[in-house]
Amino acid sequence: MTSSEQNAELDADEREAMARLNRLRAIDIDAARTGDEAAGLEARFAGRWNADRRLAVYGTLAPGEPNHHHLSELPGHWRPGTVTGELVQIGWGADLGYPALRWSADAGEVAVQLFASEALPAHWARLDEFEGGQYLRILVPVRMADGTLEVANLYAAHPDAPRPEQPQPE
Repeated sequence: MTSSEQNAELDADEREAMARLNRLRAIDIDAARTGDEAAGLEARFAGRWNADRRLAVYGTLAPGEPNHHHLSELPGHWRPGTVTGELVQIGWGADLGYPALRWSADAGEVAVQLFASEALPAHWARLDEFEGGQYLRILVPVRMADGTLEVANLYAAHPDAPRPEQPQPE
């Protein structure tokens, strides 16, 4: 499936709004949470897609993985899906054998587990703190195993994180 087919159910305006919200989150996630523009975009994706109640995971938070306990007590359900991006050896998870995802509409597919829970909105601040500054919670389209599209939060490599070919600061 090409990236244009994956995003077929997101119109151009929604794709741009998602990209804008992700840029606002990268600038300052705390300010983005309180800014009028960011709040409006968050509400838009929460209203149409329930994105505030969706988390796509590909690493340590997934069922059976070492940090799943951060989600295991929340009510909800899991379904398999895919996102587009590339896995890169950066972030604290890379040291544990869990590369970070750099999302890109034009990259290959990466398997994820989509967690849907009405309780997630009350836990975003805690999860953001756990993931830390090397990761950024962004919105991404998720293609489900049944072919439907969801929009979910996902912890991706922070855009300011060094690329693997760049030397890491000491």
